[in-house]
Amino acid sequence: MKLNGIYLTGVGVHLPEQVPLEDAVAQGDCDEAQLTTGWRAARVAGTMPAPDMAIEAGKQALARSGHAPGDIDLLLHTSTSHQGPDSWMPQHYILRNTVDREVPAIGLRQGCEGFLAGAELAACYLMASPDRTAAMITTADNFGHPLIDRYRSHHGLVLGDGGTAAVLSKREGFAEVLAVNSFSVPALEGMTRGDEPLFPPGCTVGRKITLERQATSRPGDVTPQEAVVIAGKVEAEAVRQVLDDAGIEIADITRVIHPAAANELYLEHFLKPLGVGPSHGMLEFGRWNGHMGASDLLAGFDHLVGAGELRPGDHVMMFAVGPGMAMSYGVIRILGTPGWATS
Repeated sequence: MKLNGIYLTGVGVHLPEQVPLEDAVAQGDCDEAQLTTGWRAARVAGTMPAPDMAIEAGKQALARSGHAPGDIDLLLHTSTSHQGPDSWMPQHYILRNTVDREVPAIGLRQGCEGFLAGAELAACYLMASPDRTAAMITTADNFGHPLIDRYRSHHGLVLGDGGTAAVLSKREGFAEVLAVNSFSVPALEGMTRGDEPLFPPGCTVGRKITLERQATSRPGDVTPQEAVVIAGKVEAEAVRQVLDDAGIEIADITRVIHPAAANELYLEHFLKPLGVGPSHGMLEFGRWNGHMGASDLLAGFDHLVGAGELRPGDHVMMFAVGPGMAMSYGVIRILGTPGWATS
């Protein structure tokens, strides 16, 4: 979807303590074999609830945006894991503790692509009425709960905690969101469902989340080889469409922000449909933080902007894939250097 006049005016992050993998191994939390996978550290929040990390990130994004709380007309919160008490909606808690306005607060469960899916929805909401100014999108996860093991849920994967936020606005900001597109691949729905029964839900009976088992026990209607072909076709069309909507070529892309990866070959698989190599990606950043669910994209973007690695005129592509199977792509043009960035 081509966007007109939708800007990023502020981003914020809350990244907790960085725990080196060697320390996690020494403490018995992580198997030594993970040291060979490329991961270097993970962000570990301890007992800090995920919604509180979203609040801290949201406050920072709002302060950086130059907007008053009264300018925010929508709050979207996206996550990939449990946020708090059952039947409780964290987005209203986040709203109350950030902008405290009687505006819609909506939760999204789109997996790792939650921020981009939220950005597309928020842009539509803002463009639908001239009376709407800005929207806040927050993301957060704490993988320290008993239902998942951040170091052992899947060999080759380390999960990190964190919260991020962005303010999308119709007022000009330091970056313009040129296009966002989301896609679904229904044929691959079973890839993350595996053979687990749908009822009773696993969390209600204390069943731990084992991503590796889910990935290797998928229903047999689609083989792994067929899945690669199906996903590849959708990815190719998604890339073509988002570039067309943004009015640029792949050669115009300065950096690509993606779900955290620690292995260069794995990252090449991600980036191959884009026609770019690992040097365009976020390999080192991911290695030192872990896969932070829906927070990877904004955390990576905040890192690049804050470190002064993006200049006016640069184009950034974001993409992510979520269970279901869903994928989203976005293109952002840098217009200026915000005051909080390192020059």
